[in-house]
Amino acid sequence: MARENDYNLNVQGIVSVTTTGDSTLIAAPGANKTNKVQLINITIASGTGVIQIEDGVGGDLLAQVAGTGSHIIAFGDYGLKQTANTLLNVVGAATTVGTITAVGYVEEARI
Repeated sequence: MARENDYNLNVQGIVSVTTTGDSTLIAAPGANKTNKVQLINITIASGTGVIQIEDGVGGDLLAQVAGTGSHIIAFGDYGLKQTANTLLNVVGAATTVGTITAVGYVEEARI
């Protein structure tokens, strides 16, 4: 369950991948804000490639999966904190077709 107060906004994203390349799953939240990812569901319909989730394009690898089926990665209520003002990126594989969903919230820096 997402944390709700004056500083947080719930976010979600969905991406379908059918080819190699980067796709934004959740947009960068803006200055002085950070995405906190609570859950990622990667459903691979077909193929043998690897789907990767990154903290920004070319950033730290947060998760990777291969093989058909649904792969659920849960980071708990407080979520996995990304780098400030950074998008959540999906890297698709040429031979893999899938759908990736993520949910979480935005945490605003308390300044």
